[in-house]
Amino acid sequence: MVKRIHIKVGDQYGSLTVIDEAAPVRYSGTPYRQFLCKCECGNERTVRLGYLQAGAVVSCGCGHSRLLTYKGETLHMAEWAKRLEVSFQVLARRLDVYGYTVEEALTLPIGARRTHD
Repeated sequence: MVKRIHIKVGDQYGSLTVIDEAAPVRYSGTPYRQFLCKCECGNERTVRLGYLQAGAVVSCGCGHSRLLTYKGETLHMAEWAKRLEVSFQVLARRLDVYGYTVEEALTLPIGARRTHD
């Protein structure tokens, strides 16, 4: 028997806050739990539980237009990702899930973890 994961209204995943459980979505006959979430920007989005837990979805998508400044240069997060040849999701996860500073998010090599003093 699979253990049911408990998600509560108010739980935070990146910029998303859970506001309600939505109807499950079915793929190949298998139901997947979904949650209605509200982004910090005010938009609402329905997200599968697995995506929330994995940090694969951390905003409604508004982060693509989020501006980041590093060494005096300001670009949209999607532009930084393209320039650094990393996925947008990697940068979003580093900033919104792991709490990295902008400098850490933009300079740490892929797969590297920051060290704590």
